[in-house]
Amino acid sequence: AIQRAAETKALRANDTRKKILLGAFMLERMGKNPEYAAKAVAGLDGFLKRDDDRALFGLAPLPKPESTATQK
Repeated sequence: AIQRAAETKALRANDTRKKILLGAFMLERMGKNPEYAAKAVAGLDGFLKRDDDRALFGLAPLPKPESTATQK
């Protein structure tokens, strides 16, 4: 169990490192190429759901669903 936990921790650490490196790569490309940046942000528009995440890329918050409890 201890070995499995260590392996899981290493996999998570590698996954996090990949995300950081990929993010750094994307940010560098986006900074150098406005068309690339626009395409990347357009892709993020359909991917990001949290308002604070969307704000990082200048995306508007998603519309809040209307509550069915207040409708009759």
